[in-house]
Amino acid sequence: MECTVSSRELQQAVKFVSVMAARASSLPILTHLLLDAADGRLRVAATNMREWLEMTVEAEVGRAGQVAVTGKEWRTVLVTLSEARVTLSAPAEVSAEGRLTVRFNTSAYKFPILPADEFPVVDTEGLGEPVAVDGRQLAAALRKVLFTASSDTMMGIFHGVHFRKEDGWDRLDIVATDTHRLALAPLPKTTFPSVKVTLSLASVRALLPTLEKEPVVFWQQKESGLVALSGQAWRAYL
Repeated sequence: MECTVSSRELQQAVKFVSVMAARASSLPILTHLLLDAADGRLRVAATNMREWLEMTVEAEVGRAGQVAVTGKEWRTVLVTLSEARVTLSAPAEVSAEGRLTVRFNTSAYKFPILPADEFPVVDTEGLGEPVAVDGRQLAAALRKVLFTASSDTMMGIFHGVHFRKEDGWDRLDIVATDTHRLALAPLPKTTFPSVKVTLSLASVRALLPTLEKEPVVFWQQKESGLVALSGQAWRAYL
């Protein structure tokens, strides 16, 4: 894999997806970010096995390929970059000594990598038709209820935001509660299918700044409860 990308766009992509990367895990691959360079694009992704975030940036791809790079150390270097462009390269065959090389100006950094085929993938089979929704309206509704969601990760579904629409309803109800207080923000006149799903507080907070910039966001769902949200250059499976 070899590609050259905008430093600023790469920083934004890494910041967006990194909320899903584990700081420590019994599965080392979950502390890594997936880099996938092909067809003039670099896709950056992270997962915690339950949720997935990805963002795509334009790239000059010299050699297509995929690798998984350790998250923490790489992010530390990226936030210090002031150069306009940065080149990423990794060997086609990843060995124990394999490294991702990050080059800018006359400097170069090397980071440990793992084979991309170790990275967990999302089963998107059975996703329904996409439904368009105003991202800014969705973000505004989410901000109205977030303050009542439980901050305790042991509280299960109360540590999240619930989306509900019954057959025949002309609205989507967005609800959060910590069992002591409850907030509800309806989205009227939506074309959503029937839905009963709870998204984690961490994923909703991660998506909010991006949703606020998107005039149109697409929502898809599976019968299993998996929700896919996507915008111009990003996608989330929650």
